[in-house]
Amino acid sequence: MALIFIIGYSVQGQEAIYPSNDELVVSYRILNNGSETKRGTITVREAGQPVSNRKLKSAKKFTWAYIDDYYGDIQGMSKSVLNQIVAEI
Repeated sequence: MALIFIIGYSVQGQEAIYPSNDELVVSYRILNNGSETKRGTITVREAGQPVSNRKLKSAKKFTWAYIDDYYGDIQGMSKSVLNQIVAEI
């Protein structure tokens, strides 16, 4: 006679990345023939939202996907700064 015990368990967790909501601060000066005509500082806040790994990707793939999105956010913030500088000129 044999007695067999089957023990099962389930683990549920959430893998997520929470952005730090950094700011991009740019100070600029516009010169005309060596004399300063305009000076200013522009601040653009990152509006990042927490991202969770719901597609069951590996942690490495999930991290690389977040970095790619973050790179795109930085490009968008840079374009926003340039647009604001052009609008002030």
